[in-house]
Amino acid sequence: MFHPFSAVLVGLLFFCFLKSRGKRELLFNIVLLTASIELFLEVGYFIKIGNVAISYRRVSEAVMFFVSLYTLSKYPIRKNKTLKYAIGLSSISLLAVLLLFIFPSNVLVGTITNSWSEIIRQQAWMSHPEISIFVLQEYIQMLIYVTTMLAIYSSFREEDYFRLIDLFTRVIKFSFVLGVLEFMIKYGFHYLNYGKFLDLVFGYRSSTTIVARIRGFGVELQGLTQEASHYSYVLFVSIVILLSRTAISKSQNDYRWIFLGIVLMVFCMAFSSVLFISAFVCIYMLYSWNSTRHNYASIRKGFLVTVLILAALILILSFNPSSLPTSPRDFFSRRIASLFQEERVISSGYWQVDRTALEWSNRVRLVSILITLEAFLLRPLFGYGLGTITCFGATAMMLAGTGIFGLYYWTKFNFAVKSKVTANLNRKYFGYGVLIFLLVNIFNALGLRPFFELHSFLFAISTSLLFDRR
Repeated sequence: MFHPFSAVLVGLLFFCFLKSRGKRELLFNIVLLTASIELFLEVGYFIKIGNVAISYRRVSEAVMFFVSLYTLSKYPIRKNKTLKYAIGLSSISLLAVLLLFIFPSNVLVGTITNSWSEIIRQQAWMSHPEISIFVLQEYIQMLIYVTTMLAIYSSFREEDYFRLIDLFTRVIKFSFVLGVLEFMIKYGFHYLNYGKFLDLVFGYRSSTTIVARIRGFGVELQGLTQEASHYSYVLFVSIVILLSRTAISKSQNDYRWIFLGIVLMVFCMAFSSVLFISAFVCIYMLYSWNSTRHNYASIRKGFLVTVLILAALILILSFNPSSLPTSPRDFFSRRIASLFQEERVISSGYWQVDRTALEWSNRVRLVSILITLEAFLLRPLFGYGLGTITCFGATAMMLAGTGIFGLYYWTKFNFAVKSKVTANLNRKYFGYGVLIFLLVNIFNALGLRPFFELHSFLFAISTSLLFDRR
């Protein structure tokens, strides 16, 4: 069964092929389209055959993979550090799953067959790391990503990276306009069945929210993603990319869009927005400090942001958790109180028997990440294999899947773009930017997608541009 956007995607793919005049331009156009689909579109499916639904991003990624192979036929891979990092990441990832096959582990963790929501509610039990179809899918995803990145590194010129950011910001602004329309529909017209619109255009999936949830003083915004927290992450990545464009253009116009993105994050009514906004503030402060050599107005901005952060920290630390309101309408204070409660329950080891959680989602996320990191410590060098352990934290899953060496080689490979777009990189601040990305994704419930989707590559370009001293 097809839906209207299925035809639109086919049309866009044909347009990329018809418009492109060479292999490099074709790859550029397909990368731009696929990055847009991966980051902004989670709902619906391209086609459904029986019980199998093929998502839009899977279709665009498959096309991108073959276009990447086609591009590499003209632009062969050069023997350099980038290739070494790609080989290191691939070898360690394969070695991890091979070691699990030869030496099975008795550690109890969450897997794809036992959801953490069911484990927390004692409807299922933790099990041993396992090799499954899901694991195969993760390795295919890694293959597509590594192949595409090698094709990009081999064929793109310096101006292509700048043009990619410039054109992608147009997609971001279009998505923000859709976010404003969603806001008007839900807040202005009080129409909570926004998901039905998505169903008509993109198709319905069981994981898609049809009726928007009311939280605290507002209503969840979800964009074209499956959850408000996912949409908040999308907005975070978007405003970092928008900020990097200001570094290229030296224009102040994009700050209006950045402000709009932050407002949409607030009205997502997702507690994750607190994490993502804080992470963006840290990146903005680093960018401001890095720019002081050329723009002394940045000193005032950086100082103001620093004061605001310190004021927020003092305000948070002055709270007495027991005095915070915890009614359903007090969404953010309830979540904060829940975090203090979960810290006590989890540290005491009674999370499996305690039935008094204020917010079960907090316990699910924190426990799943904690158990996964504990499992990682038992095999810290190579891990257990991609996807053999699942949790609600992308970085924790990556560590458990490939170990320290795998995460090291992925970081080196993904952020190797710095040598392509920077003239005089502030390596210290750039390193902080990479660290912020990894720390944010410890609490990001998107599986391994942040590591094997193109938005992480765009984030790498953006951090390189933000901390360039040219």
